Amino acid sequence: MQIGEVAARTELSLRTIRHYEDAGLVIPPPAPRAVSVSTPRRTSRV
Repeated sequence: MQIGEVAARTELSLRTIRHYEDAGLVIPPPAPRAVSVSTPRRTSRV
């Protein structure tokens, strides 16, 4: 499930979900190899 679908189902904003990811409250599943999905936290490590 992509983050946009999670946002729609939970009625939370993308920003809120990203905040939860950054805080470690939500761990996104690994993305399939064909589609790269990243978070600001992951890209800051590069």
